[in-house]
Amino acid sequence: MLLETLQTSGLTEKQGKVYLASLELGQDTAFHIAKKCGLKRPTTYVVLDELVAKGLVVMTKTKNTTLYSPRNPKKILTQLKNKQNDFEVELPNLQKMFNKQFEHSTVKRLVGDKEVQQIYDHITDYALTTGKEVLAFGSLEHLEELYPDSFAYWMKAIRNRKTFVREILNATSENKKYYDAVKRNKNPNHEIRLLKKKVTPFVNDNLIFGNEVAYFSFEDEPQVILVKNDQLTNSLQSLFEMAWIGFTRK
Repeated sequence: MLLETLQTSGLTEKQGKVYLASLELGQDTAFHIAKKCGLKRPTTYVVLDELVAKGLVVMTKTKNTTLYSPRNPKKILTQLKNKQNDFEVELPNLQKMFNKQFEHSTVKRLVGDKEVQQIYDHITDYALTTGKEVLAFGSLEHLEELYPDSFAYWMKAIRNRKTFVREILNATSENKKYYDAVKRNKNPNHEIRLLKKKVTPFVNDNLIFGNEVAYFSFEDEPQVILVKNDQLTNSLQSLFEMAWIGFTRK
């Protein structure tokens, strides 16, 4: 278990074995570390040099021998956090590169769970990275039921006060729970209005973001129609605003 944890933290299997042996022995020679972890001594020397370079082991030379001491395991956690911080700094640039694949098509039909989930996540990324408003009208049941990971990602994103969202949703019990969860987030830039009971409910999800519109359908098979067109998007935004004014909040 400990070895697997070290491997998922970025160490190789051999590095993990040598580091664990070093932790158990404390300051010791490569000979004893190799014996403890079951690796050949030449291999252990190579791995110890790698761990020294990573800052996880300290090498001390004496007159008679060379000793190796393990660094505190918290060093690994610190390194992981630093890597995460570095990645988060570059994430907007990486996201822009990823988003370019959506910039050239006027109409795109994507079929299948993987493709539909990718568009949901793409819209969430848009809300997080651009600071521009996302407009949604429809039903959340499909997202929550079929793609729980994407729903969790959306729920995390909307807690960020840099996300701007307005939604018109069916007045179902599930959507009311969602409404209450959003309310607890206290994000002043996220508003929801629920359909009046006399209005025919939505049967699919529809989202407007930038100059694109995503129409999701789950009737026969999961699919999404992604439309990129300024005039069509502006027209749909106008209809959304009319509906927004016409419906009252919960």
